[in-house]
Parts: sequence; C-alpha cells; structure tokens
Amino acid sequence: MRLPDHVHLFVQYPPEISPSKMAEKVKSNASRHLREKHPQLVRWCKTGLWAPGCFHGSVGHGFDVVEQYIKGQKFQTH
Repeated sequence: MRLPDHVHLFVQYPPEISPSKMAEKVKSNASRHLREKHPQLVRWCKTGLWAPGCFHGSVGHGFDVVEQYIKGQKFQTH
C-alpha cells in the first residue's frame, strides 16, 4: 500500500555509511530543499518535516525484485 505521505527509496551507497546515517542524510537534504522551495512548510511543520523513525532493509542480490515491489504499490487515499 502506498499512502500520500509515504515514500519508498531504493538507494545504493558505500558500505562504510550506516543505514541510519544514510536515512539521516536523505531526510536532512530533502527537508532543506523542500523548505527552500516551499517556505510555507516552515510554519506548517514547526517540529519537523519527517516522522522520527524509519525502516531500512538491505538487499545483497535481487534488486529487480525490490524495484518491482516498489513499482507495484497501489496508491490509496483515506
């Protein structure tokens, strides 16, 4: 299920960077860019743009399986 406020990312990064550090970098950079492009977010999201947690998994082989899973998610609204 894909929700309007839910994002799947499938990224490759160097093994010396931990998954939590990678998630922190992605969230930080995305937040900065979004706030620059949409200044109203500064007022709307005073405590933060992202939820405090996230899920990260790893894949050694089978990239195509993960990619197809993400592409196959259906958009739903409540």
